[in-house]
Amino acid sequence: MSVISRSTHQSIRYLTSSSLEALYAKLRTVLDEQTLTFFAKPERRSTETIWYSAYEGMPESYLSLSDDDKDAVGDYIEDKKAAIMAALASVPELKSLNDRLFVVPSAEQIHIFRDENNQLIVVLSQWACSKLENTNAPDPISFLVNRRSPNRSRVVIRIQYSNGTEATNQG
Repeated sequence: MSVISRSTHQSIRYLTSSSLEALYAKLRTVLDEQTLTFFAKPERRSTETIWYSAYEGMPESYLSLSDDDKDAVGDYIEDKKAAIMAALASVPELKSLNDRLFVVPSAEQIHIFRDENNQLIVVLSQWACSKLENTNAPDPISFLVNRRSPNRSRVVIRIQYSNGTEATNQG
């Protein structure tokens, strides 16, 4: 395991009431090992939390990636988030944390590794944490997943039944 991030307790806000180490242990019981590597392993110490990745080497910074790679990272995170949320849906104590698990203080906590085929692997550090100061800026994961790019287009699908009425998403 390699250290990919450190955070002092005074520099971030923890978004869970339980310890991140306990939460990580619970995630380990629900997620397969490959999916779990999406989250860096936290180790809380007296003044800081150290975040470990299962991948060796120095990760790339999300901010240094090309636009195409940033799009690929957005897709990767979106796919992982959907799979993780589905897995956690059956565990009430984790299901309530879904939104908070995917919050990081800044894009610097999105670490990129590459496998032997040069495919991107994303690891989040300082997950379930936010900046201390309140800002109006969206959290980096939401921004990344919803990022507009030349390779993506928003699509609106309208469904019209044979009787002429339009389908709606009203529950």
